[in-house]
Amino acid sequence: MGATSSRERVAVRSKSAVVEAYSGFFAGVGRALQAPPERVRGILADLASGSYLDFEIRQVIDHQARGLEAWGRPVVHVTDVELGPVSAMVHDCQDASRAGLADVRTHRLVPQSRGDAHRNLVAYLRLGGDQQWRVIDLVQHKASCHRL
Repeated sequence: MGATSSRERVAVRSKSAVVEAYSGFFAGVGRALQAPPERVRGILADLASGSYLDFEIRQVIDHQARGLEAWGRPVVHVTDVELGPVSAMVHDCQDASRAGLADVRTHRLVPQSRGDAHRNLVAYLRLGGDQQWRVIDLVQHKASCHRL
């Protein structure tokens, strides 16, 4: 029974670390949007890896070039975490209704950028050699989700 309890505690800590890394990803993208272009990769490299890191860098640089900044912030509602030894999948019924992109000059929301109140996201994370979880893909499903 003691070994099972120990394994359960490790699993709970690991899931907590995954959720923390996933949740921190969104704040980090907001920081990257405010940073000089030469610092974007350094900020995002702590949060994402692989081709998804490259995708996010391109997105941030594009938003900056178009004069856009983060507006509001999404509220993460993790509904499930599937955990493997070095990979994880996070299901999020995110409320992004108070998040989007704004014009950097006026700070006004670009209306079509506002998110949905029940954004159905699945994030894939991988554990790096430095023992940090990073997003390697993020998929938004068309069907809305329901929080538990």
